[in-house]
Amino acid sequence: MQPYQQVKDTRSNIGYSNVEAILDGDITKVIEDVLIATAV
Repeated sequence: MQPYQQVKDTRSNIGYSNVEAILDGDITKVIEDVLIATAV
């Protein structure tokens, strides 16, 4: 069993389990969540 992998953004306090996609540069969802979190 592999260890649980997660990328956590401290600005929005949201964790993302799709580590490979984020490291490959697919950060659209991360950017959207940060913008939503900071708009409130």
